[in-house]
Amino acid sequence: MQFITKEGGLKAAISSWAILLKRVLLPGLVFLMNFTPVPVLAVTRDVSLLIPDPLDSKGEPAPIPQDRKRMLDYIGREADVHFELQRCPWKRILLLAEHGEGLVFGISKTGDRERMFHFSRPLYANYVWLVTRRDARFDYKSIADLKGRSVGIVAGTHYGDYFDEQKGKLFKVESDTNSVAARFNKLANRRMDVMVIQDPGSDARDLEERINRYFSKQQIAEGQPLVEFSVLAKPLLVDDIHFAIRADKDDGLIQKIDAAIAKGKKQGILALDLPKAGKQ
Repeated sequence: MQFITKEGGLKAAISSWAILLKRVLLPGLVFLMNFTPVPVLAVTRDVSLLIPDPLDSKGEPAPIPQDRKRMLDYIGREADVHFELQRCPWKRILLLAEHGEGLVFGISKTGDRERMFHFSRPLYANYVWLVTRRDARFDYKSIADLKGRSVGIVAGTHYGDYFDEQKGKLFKVESDTNSVAARFNKLANRRMDVMVIQDPGSDARDLEERINRYFSKQQIAEGQPLVEFSVLAKPLLVDDIHFAIRADKDDGLIQKIDAAIAKGKKQGILALDLPKAGKQ
């Protein structure tokens, strides 16, 4: 019987482990390195968000209301996008959107628009109200009651297909910039009979009180004759507000936004801060 010396045994063991490492363990490690999935970190993408720029009494862009800003921040996080806000007049927003140059916020559906854009689910609803001078109010029940009147709207806005069809036929349209103060001054000076405005509140009397409180202060400060306004009791329509993007530019963005809206509504995060007449 042949005995292996201690030194010979150690060398044999090292040699055996070297062969095992070379033939079995190393190929296994290489296999795992080549086929083990590597986690891919999500990259937040930049999205140009086209948003209206209503003007204040000085003709400067009014600040974005905090509740709208909160909505946009939340939806951006949930949809994993960073909104780059691009504020401009409504007509230009529509032109840019039609050329596929951004996502629109604050748009309502019409037949023509639905053929061009992909719309998100509704984010919230705006009530579309008719406002007159108090001394020129009338009973409004349907669009037929606008017959022969001049109606002030912001250029590029739409208030339903039937309303659009009757422009220049049943009633005359006064197209304005999106300056609230300038539009009310025009109404006060009888350069239109009735003005269309949008507000998330559903109470006509509450809105009327807010309008008169605000503009009475402005008229007094500017030394103008005091003119009171009336909000007609029945809204022209209740208008759902959406995000939208040109159909061929939608790469799944609207689906992500829809999921964010659904989650936010379920959690009560997307509620608007509705102003009240008794509050400043």
